[in-house]
Amino acid sequence: MPPVCVWEGAAADLLASVRPGQHRGWGPTAVLGGPGTGKTSLLVELAVRRLATADAQPESVLVL
Repeated sequence: MPPVCVWEGAAADLLASVRPGQHRGWGPTAVLGGPGTGKTSLLVELAVRRLATADAQPESVLVL
């Protein structure tokens, strides 16, 4: 899956933590930032990666 954008810093670390078959230790994730900083894009990409790489069920992911 080609990335939609290039993430840096803590966002890149968070996305890199999603590995195939690894779902233990997932918990709530808070993303803070001002308007237009990519919060929604980051949360959507995190959810998609978890669903695509970790065999998670769609009903197990809640994005608010």
